[in-house]
Amino acid sequence: MFNSGKLFLMACVVIFVAGCNSTSYSTASQQQVTTPELVSIPEYIEFLNTLENSIAEGEPRRLDEDERRQFDSIKSSLVSLIGHRQDINQFDQYDKERLFNLHQRLQTVVIGDPSTQVICRQERTTGSNMRQTRCITRQQADDERRRSSEFFGDLIDAGRSIMPVGN
Repeated sequence: MFNSGKLFLMACVVIFVAGCNSTSYSTASQQQVTTPELVSIPEYIEFLNTLENSIAEGEPRRLDEDERRQFDSIKSSLVSLIGHRQDINQFDQYDKERLFNLHQRLQTVVIGDPSTQVICRQERTTGSNMRQTRCITRQQADDERRRSSEFFGDLIDAGRSIMPVGN
């Protein structure tokens, strides 16, 4: 069956689902553009079935009952979303992103480290009506959310400190 390294490599290769031909991955220090390797939809379905069989045999690791339910649910959602499509070009941008995000959730369940999950979403750049796909790890999203919360918390605290106290 699969060893963990081979499984991770396969999971990376099958990211045909990436939702865009070049995806921006934002990091704290730099912007990097990555072009995922494409595999066919039949190859991806075969990968999902092989992965399911490997998991049943405890590879790359044993999943607990909850993780197994998550795996089954995500795999079912992936297969349902793919439907009868035979080519990634038959997906619109929204479904490509859904497919990518579902694949990332599946990978997270299998590997067991949610902080490495990549999440993609369409965002509008300030001053523009054009949408752009932005992909970041769950850890980066959590860090951004925390920094934003701290920033606005500091603004509120600063506003309270200069407000006159009622008589």
